[in-house]
Amino acid sequence: MALWRRCVRICRWGAVAVLAIWLGGCAGLGQQASTDTPNLNRPLAAFDVDATRFGKAAPKPYPFDPDNGMDGTEVAILAVLNNPQLAAERGDAKVARPQLFAAGLLPRPSLERHPRSSVAQALVARVASRMAGTAANGHKIHLTLLWDEWQVAQAARMLYARRLTDQQSLNVLKGFAALFHAQQQREQAAGSGAADTMLAARLNVERRMAALRSDGAQDRRTLNAVLGLAPDLDLPLVAGKVPSAAGNRAVASSLQRLGRRRPDLVALGIGAGSGDRLLRETVLARFPPIRVALQGAGGEAKASGPAQVDMQLPFFDDSLGRVDPKLATREYLRHQRQARIARDSDLIRTLQARYAHARRQLRARSASLSRLQESVERARAAYQAGRLPGGAFLTMEKTLLSHQLAWLQDRYAMLELHIAMQSLLFLPAGS
Repeated sequence: MALWRRCVRICRWGAVAVLAIWLGGCAGLGQQASTDTPNLNRPLAAFDVDATRFGKAAPKPYPFDPDNGMDGTEVAILAVLNNPQLAAERGDAKVARPQLFAAGLLPRPSLERHPRSSVAQALVARVASRMAGTAANGHKIHLTLLWDEWQVAQAARMLYARRLTDQQSLNVLKGFAALFHAQQQREQAAGSGAADTMLAARLNVERRMAALRSDGAQDRRTLNAVLGLAPDLDLPLVAGKVPSAAGNRAVASSLQRLGRRRPDLVALGIGAGSGDRLLRETVLARFPPIRVALQGAGGEAKASGPAQVDMQLPFFDDSLGRVDPKLATREYLRHQRQARIARDSDLIRTLQARYAHARRQLRARSASLSRLQESVERARAAYQAGRLPGGAFLTMEKTLLSHQLAWLQDRYAMLELHIAMQSLLFLPAGS
């Protein structure tokens, strides 16, 4: 199960950070600031910027329909509306409307379809309740709220991709367990020695299912905590459209505007131009960077090497708010801003190359899988007609199982690369 256990370490803010959300989030967020410390309880007016800075027209409302399964956009919408820490922050700031909606970075949910299942009814009712009173209220965007909402949305997308892979892999394993069981019974009825081989294959699959359920239970609880839902609720998830690969020109254009759009960089610019020491301390406390690292063979240099994404989101870090006042100088903030732009620009280009390679690899895997499925179907007909021994057919089925699970892992690796790149570029998922 090493293939699946790698998922546990991707977000280093796992189970411990879930508790941090429920206990008040990051250090300092739940405390009243003194006159000597940066104010972390509310967005300061100095961090209010015009919505036109983000250059996005309001996207079309997005259908929120849990009965048909939730894709990554629906999960992100639910996270931003229902995360308990974000709701508390907006309440403290007396802001009803999620800032990602106001900035055009996340579509408002459309609730036109009547839910059928009890789970869908509860989710739609929750979203409708959260959307009440969220009409546009001015043209200003609170950067502190926007930065926090962005991180929660990206965490939800990453966890969605992982949980979707868990669910779909479990379904694949279930299907093969049923097939192997039916073939075992067929071989037993025929008095064939292949029955024992079929039994061993079924038991192996069932062991993998048990391990995946165990790992998936923690993924489910972590996702649900980010979404503000009961830990044991199993959300129905579906795959969305595979994002297209961003071209060099599009990425270059986004990088040119990065310092003017991404909230942490905008805030660092505000702080670097301010003579207010407490404001500069607040910038360092409230706008730490998103950190992305690529793990695996080849490091960050080779676009074709296998990679795992390790994305650390400061919203889920209990060290938020700990600032050394000696660092809160205008020169330091200016240096931090330039360093983040330089570091993330290089990383974004690496992620772009990795993602383009991952898309090509997924297309090749899809073509190979399609050919293999056709071969297995022909072999199935031969096996059922008695023209192919059970052991030979089992070998083909096990190969198909491995390829189907590998396809799901390839897609997951591709999605997490895209989410990491969009997180750093501060662009909506469909861009």
